[in-house]
Amino acid sequence: MSDCIDRETIMDFCDAVINRQGNEEDMNIVVESFKAFAEYVRAIPSKQPEPIRCKDCKNWDTTWTNDYAPNYHYCPMVDGTRGSDFYCADAERRTEG
Repeated sequence: MSDCIDRETIMDFCDAVINRQGNEEDMNIVVESFKAFAEYVRAIPSKQPEPIRCKDCKNWDTTWTNDYAPNYHYCPMVDGTRGSDFYCADAERRTEG
């Protein structure tokens, strides 16, 4: 899974470096570099982890069926039946093959 980043924290860091005082020539190089870096970070789309639903989880046992809820199947992680759109923190994405 990809790491999530707090873009605001990175931007605060960049702003702090950009606003530092020092040798003017050296600081111009640093400031320009950080301005370019800040623009790059601003362009990165937000990456929130996609929740894994039961229908995509390797633990959801579709061989187990019942009469009272036809689209519910057994999940050993929660020790109960769940529908295809249920989400839990213990889900592991099923891979084909």
